[in-house]
Amino acid sequence: LSVLTELVYDPTIFTKAIFGYRREFQNSPVIGSFYDLDVPYAGVRQMIGSRVQFTLYGRYEIRRYRGVTVGAMAVDRNDNVVNAGSMLNVFTQRWLHVGVSYNLLANQSDLELLDGLRGVYFLRHQVMFHLNIAYRGRSPG
Repeated sequence: LSVLTELVYDPTIFTKAIFGYRREFQNSPVIGSFYDLDVPYAGVRQMIGSRVQFTLYGRYEIRRYRGVTVGAMAVDRNDNVVNAGSMLNVFTQRWLHVGVSYNLLANQSDLELLDGLRGVYFLRHQVMFHLNIAYRGRSPG
């Protein structure tokens, strides 16, 4: 089950902004039975001239896991996930573009157990380079 609301704003033909909120319930086969998910997000895409595109985006997830058991003990687990990044694409031809992107992903869990074990915390930085080629075949006839 999912509910999504989104606002798209195009102040110019070169700029697009998206603001949204998603509420969802997901099955969780590994951690507990399921989790509730609240996700506010935003993104902005800007064309610079006719060949360069710059994008910024961010989202914050609140995951509340249900049905988590450790041994015979039922525990609560809430994860706070931040995902943010940027992307730069250069369109060299109609069918070819190259780009670079950066993505930050951070997850912090508040799970605490009696024996001193704490929840998960991780931080990941990714830099990706990409080359996209679009092929459009001819239609028969």
